[in-house]
Amino acid sequence: MLNLIMFIPLGALLAIRGVPLRVVALAAFVPSVLIEGAQIPLEGRDASLGDVLFNTVGGMTGLAVAGLTLRQLASGSRATVGPVVMAAITLGLIGGTGLLLEPAFPASAYYGQWTANLGHLEWYRGRVRGATLEDIPLPSDRLGDSRRVRELLLAGERLDVLAVAGPRVPRLAPLFSIYDDRQREIVLLGPDRDDLVLRYRTRGITLRLDQPDLRLRGAFAHVSAGDTLRIAAWRATQGYCLTLNQASTCGLGFTAGRGWGTLLYAERFPAWLKGVLDVGWLVGLLGLVGLAGTRRTALAAGGAAIALGLGVVAPAVGLTTTPMGEWIGAGFGLIAGVGLRAVLAPILRET
Repeated sequence: MLNLIMFIPLGALLAIRGVPLRVVALAAFVPSVLIEGAQIPLEGRDASLGDVLFNTVGGMTGLAVAGLTLRQLASGSRATVGPVVMAAITLGLIGGTGLLLEPAFPASAYYGQWTANLGHLEWYRGRVRGATLEDIPLPSDRLGDSRRVRELLLAGERLDVLAVAGPRVPRLAPLFSIYDDRQREIVLLGPDRDDLVLRYRTRGITLRLDQPDLRLRGAFAHVSAGDTLRIAAWRATQGYCLTLNQASTCGLGFTAGRGWGTLLYAERFPAWLKGVLDVGWLVGLLGLVGLAGTRRTALAAGGAAIALGLGVVAPAVGLTTTPMGEWIGAGFGLIAGVGLRAVLAPILRET
């Protein structure tokens, strides 16, 4: 998916220059072959025909999208197809976000891990005293009834961890985690600087997309090495609940704006930047709806997409209540797209 997305701008820029389809395909295909070929002798790098394919498809997708947009802008017709199609795509992306971020736990053999040193994450120097899921103990070993553990995880039952705190960590570190016999992460609880993080396997991971996490912010801010940690996580009616000693919050989950997180999620992003990206994602989606058609049709299609997407589709697919900032961002994006079309359309018709 990232390979496809990265080559869309190349195809779009070439489309603006009037480059034909076959040249765009070559412009994406040839560099991709050279890049992948150069990785063959490099240790730790894997050349992939799939990357070449998706790079090329990305370039052609950019050409198609830019070409259609330019024709829509230059057209004086009052066609409704453009904004309706873009509104439908927006609804599909919001629904897809919820489906991709749902828990998806494979039916395999599960292993409990206490303060595991996994290499790609920080090693937490605390100590786990015990962990349970509902009434099932979770030792640091192969779990006796993986099927039952999977059922309880899918049901969102309470996971409790009793531990002794270690020194503060500079990045995410697993305190308690469950992996399966294919070394796939099922669930992870642990500190990331001052935050308590809950991460679970989602449907998007099976498609090799990225994995956003849920956080109890500042939970470790006043924790010192040697302190007792009583941690719990469970799914409530709306989102997840996380507790660490006296710190507690419920309603944690993903909103419609977190779609960007399935493509490229950085744990080190500060909370304010993640919020900006959430709003920006919806600004971009609704901006394309406004850009795709005349003012009346774009406003009608975009308004319907906002109402249905944020008010109906999002909660129906398990996303949490859309915050006011994302509603405002969606409306702003729609109006900005309509305004941008009004500015660009006369210029393109003249040229």
